[in-house]
Amino acid sequence: MSMHNSTVPGLNTPLPFPRPSAAIEKVRATLTAASAQPPSIRSQEQLWEISQLLEDLRSPAVRDAILHLLRALSERPLPLPDLAPPPLHLKAEPEVPRAPPPATAPMPQSGDAADLSEQLHAALLARQSGLTLNYQPVVDAVSGAILGFEALLRWTTPDGQQVPPLRVVDLAARANLLETLDFWVMQQAVNQARPWLTANPRLVIAINVTAALLSSPLAVSAVRALLRANGVSAANFCIEVPETTLLDQRATNNLAALRRLGLQLAIDDFGIGQSALTRLMDLDVDVVKLDRAFFTAQDPGPKQRSFLGAIVDMAKARGSRVVAEGVATRQDAMLAREIGCAACQGFWFAGPLSASAAGSLARSTVADLPWQAPQPAPR
Repeated sequence: MSMHNSTVPGLNTPLPFPRPSAAIEKVRATLTAASAQPPSIRSQEQLWEISQLLEDLRSPAVRDAILHLLRALSERPLPLPDLAPPPLHLKAEPEVPRAPPPATAPMPQSGDAADLSEQLHAALLARQSGLTLNYQPVVDAVSGAILGFEALLRWTTPDGQQVPPLRVVDLAARANLLETLDFWVMQQAVNQARPWLTANPRLVIAINVTAALLSSPLAVSAVRALLRANGVSAANFCIEVPETTLLDQRATNNLAALRRLGLQLAIDDFGIGQSALTRLMDLDVDVVKLDRAFFTAQDPGPKQRSFLGAIVDMAKARGSRVVAEGVATRQDAMLAREIGCAACQGFWFAGPLSASAAGSLARSTVADLPWQAPQPAPR
């Protein structure tokens, strides 16, 4: 059987499968054209439509051929949609119809904010220009073993200014770039974690996602295509959202679909804002992350310990694991273990690490880790 020796632009190796049929050639042409385009809704839709064809393909040879093309093109970032959904507070109400503002019309900004937004847009288009991800370890509260990492966005502008993550999110929202930024973060996290998962298949990478992405009709297809393009399991990734995201029905529907794909769902910063114990019983999530505010007291008294213990017990009753955030001292780590948290995250163990440092840590054994498991607190 003859082998097809043409290559995808940007690759130097022939495609390792028999001469493709006309259908595969069409897929190849569509993927190549889409990857060369600037971000657009249509190019993104083409990629997701092709990825969904994999669901129905009967021929393993055709399926493997298309998967190879997707993986090859994923070596360079896939184009991202230039689509911004309307703000969450602008929901259609039958009795008083209200049209959202055009998605392409950014909110007015000051000079400095406008300049930063332009720089952020350029950074996303170039897939570089100072945008990076750091990774903070999530550690087993009993053994001290690494369970995974949380991906954390970092941005340094071309002039050396370090923009705080919340400021980046705010700029992206005002410039209608939030959905694009979400896709960028997910894509980077999946690409960078792929070799770690080969070395440690039990790792779970947590990715913070906003309602902008989760409300998009492309969200589920986008995530499915990204995971397949990288050959990784959905079970190794966890979507982190604030509790308020669950108030948006479109986001909730997409989250349910992502969980059906195998991704985990975590509620971030639980215990602040609208969070309540009664609300906890209604949440269908895999992970509850206790806000760091619970672990800032110098000497938590019996009432605080009882309150935290009640949260953990109720989460466990719902089948959720509890992660203590902001664990900065040995006392914090011991408290988290005492009240029954499954895992800890914070500077007592490690701060945010570069991708290379996180990759090295992911390959370490428990004995090689630079921290020790906390001992039980005295009773």
